[in-house]
This record gives sequence, structure tokens and C-alpha cells, in this order.
Amino acid sequence: MFRVWRGGVERIIQQEPWYNSAMTYRGYVKQGVILLRDGASLKDGTEVRVEPLKPAKKRATASLGQKMLAHAGVVKGLPSDLAKNHDHYLYRRPRK
Repeated sequence: MFRVWRGGVERIIQQEPWYNSAMTYRGYVKQGVILLRDGASLKDGTEVRVEPLKPAKKRATASLGQKMLAHAGVVKGLPSDLAKNHDHYLYRRPRK
């Protein structure tokens, strides 16, 4: 609020405080904490409004078997019966 004098008449004009002016900062959420981009920072205790721009994409989680299957057949030069007789090749037990 400030006063303006015109023609001997005092008029009081309401003005929004500078700290209430709308400023937009962009950032992202990492482990539940909002991180602002471009080195922007706000003073402790600053009241903010958070509006997500778009919903976070859900990651397709593969099972352990699907992850391991991606490596199947990659190694060359192994015995064809390795799966069946792995104890023989690891510990020299009799073959099955």
C-alpha cells in the first residue's frame, strides 16, 4: 500500500507486495525432493504451489527371469549340456 498525492487529495492505492508476484521455476522430483533447474533457489520458509506438468511415466518392470533371459545365448563356446551338468563343470561331480 502506498499513498499518492494529486491535487491535494490523498488516495491510497493497494498494490500486491513484490514477494507475492508470480514467478515460475521449473524443476523435477528426485527421491521425493523437488529440485529446481538452472541453479534457482528459494529462501527457507518460502510458500510455494506445486503443479505437476505431466504425470510421471510408469516404468515397465521386468521380472528377474525376463532380465536374465536377455543374457541367454550370449556366451559362445560353452558345452551344450552345461545346464544339465553344471555341477560336473563347477565341482567335478559325476555327469547326469
